Order: sequence, then C-alpha cells, then structure tokens
Amino acid sequence: MEAGGLTGILPPENRVDVTDPDFTGPNDVLADERDEGWWFELSLDTFQEHFRSFPHAARDPETFAALWKEVEDLVRQGSRLDGYWPVVVILATRNND
Repeated sequence: MEAGGLTGILPPENRVDVTDPDFTGPNDVLADERDEGWWFELSLDTFQEHFRSFPHAARDPETFAALWKEVEDLVRQGSRLDGYWPVVVILATRNND
C-alpha cells in the first residue's frame, strides 16, 4: 500500500512503534496500481456500523462523540464518505542465474 502500508495510517508519533519487515531487494520492482472498482461510497449509518465493529470503538463509545458530531456535520454539508478495498498482491519470481 502506498505511504508505508499500515504504518501510513498511524499518527506520526506511533509510526516508530510498528516495525513491519521489509524484504524488498535492490533489484525488486514495486508497482502501485489503482482500480476504480475498488472505490465505494458509504452512508453515514454504514460507516458507523463498520467503525463500531472494531474492538476499540466498543471500549468507550463516548470517546468518539466529538468525532462523530464532526463527521455528521461534514456529511450534512455535502462531504462524502469514500472508501476503498485495500488490496496488496505480492508476485515474486526467483532468478536462478
């Protein structure tokens, strides 16, 4: 994924806590493809349902009250909730030379 995989979505102060292994070699070719079919638009209700499926959302729902109000206000003003299916495919070949 662009911007460092999962570390790209973390706050800057927490990025050093995640040490995903990087097995990329000097001759490896990395390609980042975007497919329009991976994008979708969510309703506010669907987004809230998805968010509540994560364990941290159930621990203290009041923690997110201000955030939900901000999101609701933005959606009422015409902002969209876009999402995409994050897909990573690793294709590897071995050079026996």
